[in-house]
Amino acid sequence: MLPQEQFDLPKVTDTITAVTLRLMQRVVGLLVLALVLFWIISSPESAAATVTAILAILVGFAEQIVEFFRALV
Repeated sequence: MLPQEQFDLPKVTDTITAVTLRLMQRVVGLLVLALVLFWIISSPESAAATVTAILAILVGFAEQIVEFFRALV
């Protein structure tokens, strides 16, 4: 026989918690998006400088990874 636990349906509170969590994730995501858009609109020079710096860091990481694999060969 199979254990009874396999036939238990999810509890209503588990479903409510999951729905609430998804709703909170959407709300937080929309708030972050709104803040980023406000930052870009209110100070585009600062936002552009920050994006440029982040891209420079990512390019540096990519170059180091390429250098690592070249050193392996």
